[in-house]
Amino acid sequence: MPSLEQALNDPRLSPTPGFVPRKAVYKSITEVPAGQREMLEQRLRAHRAGYRLVEDREIADALSHALDFIVPPGSNAPTLVGGSSVRLEASELKDWECLGTIPGLVVDGKMITMTRLFVRPDKVMAYLDEMNFADSLESAVLIFTEFLNANVGPHPASLEIEKSPAGLSRSTLSWANERSSYELVVFDDVDHPKQPRWDRDWLLGLAASLGT
Repeated sequence: MPSLEQALNDPRLSPTPGFVPRKAVYKSITEVPAGQREMLEQRLRAHRAGYRLVEDREIADALSHALDFIVPPGSNAPTLVGGSSVRLEASELKDWECLGTIPGLVVDGKMITMTRLFVRPDKVMAYLDEMNFADSLESAVLIFTEFLNANVGPHPASLEIEKSPAGLSRSTLSWANERSSYELVVFDDVDHPKQPRWDRDWLLGLAASLGT
């Protein structure tokens, strides 16, 4: 499930200036072409206001489509090129139900993205997406500095919240190191969680515990 930043920097999809193979590049949205900048500026206004209003199906479909492609835990689970760098055993994710793995983007025969789907103890769905961009000459990540509003350990991060008219919500925490990018997504509003314990500080702590 590549992020907007990943999609903008896939050379097969977009000629965005700033694409540097195998790198995470930090840039301003003022440095991208006008068409992309307008889209990003709209998203940024919502980001700064606290949340972005989206259609119900945008959140509902994200979850249902994930379930359509999931590979249950076991020997046939897809393998990320270079291996996963997250330490699930050091986080509370090890105690959650893992529904399985969703195969991701394959470049030159290597799978560079992978998503694992979990169920939180209160039955809220969550997923962890990894992209090993350093293992593919055709992959990179462009991170827009205007969206950085948090930190995961030593790494600047972006936490975005989406809500729908029917009350669906999704919180997405994104960050990167020199090798990989990550998204930790919870289908809940961490600023107004279903239960107080599942708030913004909890999500940031969970991400930091993964040891990336």
